[in-house]
Amino acid sequence: MNRNWMILSSIALFGFVFVWQGRVPERVNSRAQGGQASTKGFFANKSYGVISRVYASPKHKNVLGRATSKKAVLKKKGCGALFALDKMDSRVPVPLQPMMAWHQKQNMQEHLQAIQKMTEALASKNWKALIQAIKPIQSSPQMKRMCYHMGAGAKGFTALALEFHKRADGIASAAKKRDVTAVLQAISHTLKACTSCHATYKQEVVDAKSWQQRTGSMHNPMHHPMHHPSHK
Repeated sequence: MNRNWMILSSIALFGFVFVWQGRVPERVNSRAQGGQASTKGFFANKSYGVISRVYASPKHKNVLGRATSKKAVLKKKGCGALFALDKMDSRVPVPLQPMMAWHQKQNMQEHLQAIQKMTEALASKNWKALIQAIKPIQSSPQMKRMCYHMGAGAKGFTALALEFHKRADGIASAAKKRDVTAVLQAISHTLKACTSCHATYKQEVVDAKSWQQRTGSMHNPMHHPMHHPSHK
């Protein structure tokens, strides 16, 4: 009788542990991922949603409700390498929501493509192609709005971003005069703005709530996706 009772107790205990590991973390992950439930355990889940919460603030709570540091959570989740990289990188963080960060990366790729097309056009003195290649990085009201939006959480970022586009306007002015030397000087001047910005700032991907707290903005690009300048 006692032996049967012990077996039943062990089964019940095992069932409780199984449910706790599978379902409670599922609810935690659901909150971290904007309401989308995950079928994986909390510490096994490598999804972006949880990682972004780790970077959202210096203190977080684990599944038991205890406060824990960003370093502790990252290490427990097997992401110690990410923490080590972040610690080595002393640049100023620019808080961005996932959609914003991806949008910014696309912009950077477009900037590189524009410079490549400019140098190709300049080598053959194809002035029409050169002027066309400059357009994606020139100043515009839309670019200005985007620079202010992206830099809302990092002092000085918007000013550098606007300066980059202002310098790109100088490339266009030189191209219209068909002055090879002036174009090269303007391109170099523009690239200095690029290297200065990248040497000063780095992306810090955070969740919507943290971004709103740090910028004072209620904008949520996950609900209202931003449009890429070239996709008008």
